Amino acid sequence: MNNYLALEPHKDNNINMGANMDKRRDPRISLALSVTVKKDGEKYELTTVNISRGGAFIRTEKPLSIGELFDISIDLIDKKIECRGKVIWVNFPNEKSEYLSGMGVKFIDMDIQDVEYLGKFLGEELKKNIIVDEARDYPLKERIQIFDSNILEINSDCLVLFAGEDGEFLDSFSKNIFDKANGSTKRFYEMNKYSLSSKGAFLLPYFCDEYAVHYILIVAVPTYFDSYGEELLRKAILNCLDKTSEQVFNSVSIPVFTLFETSFPINVISKILVGTIYGFLKKEYFPRKVFLFTTQNDENIRLKFENKIEEIFS
Repeated sequence: MNNYLALEPHKDNNINMGANMDKRRDPRISLALSVTVKKDGEKYELTTVNISRGGAFIRTEKPLSIGELFDISIDLIDKKIECRGKVIWVNFPNEKSEYLSGMGVKFIDMDIQDVEYLGKFLGEELKKNIIVDEARDYPLKERIQIFDSNILEINSDCLVLFAGEDGEFLDSFSKNIFDKANGSTKRFYEMNKYSLSSKGAFLLPYFCDEYAVHYILIVAVPTYFDSYGEELLRKAILNCLDKTSEQVFNSVSIPVFTLFETSFPINVISKILVGTIYGFLKKEYFPRKVFLFTTQNDENIRLKFENKIEEIFS
């Protein structure tokens, strides 16, 4: 029996992600870093194609076998991080294929200080590539609305649900919404959930007799709070807005309260969401309105978001 998950093949920076794929939590960013792999007394100087706090895709013409363990050193220019690595999936060389040969690696036994340092380093790299163009000037204040009422009582074109990179929902609200969907929605989800690892978000029709929700947008978000996580959260919100803009949705409902089940502080969530949405709406006509739902249990949380909006528009 194969010890990997077979998926529909697709490309991500010329990597055949459908070959053999680990269930990673953090999105990886395209970044070439020098790494040294040591195995059975042999040393290999290789390069990453993409990397996150939890693992990397390493380009090599001679990938190790799935499940093999080895020592790895990652060169972050001003510091080298050393840990163990485990091969999770591989692409073997094939002259008839355009995919890169190499191996998907999971980092294990990495010191917590090194995890934090790697996250900070990757966050700074990611920040360089995330630019919100504020070229157009529209009256925006009424386009971002804060609610502490039941999110399902507000009629909008699309409801956002947050998930990890493996497509698994991170909070009880999202799980409940999905559990009440009919078989058609669930089959569509199973066919597409692994695309989160490369696309960051996907839209699917929602069929349920109980809720008046027509579409749900599943968006991958990080679950670890540091500077890298902040930039990943900002990227996730941009993915969300991009998808709803492409579909010309008039409105989108975002359950902010589900993010509280991650490790992100409320002040960070409010800053990233409001700032990113504001910057996006300045250059795009759609979505016309973004509904942010905080919680019915804590008025202070709603006030933090309202104050952040007032701060931006003052």
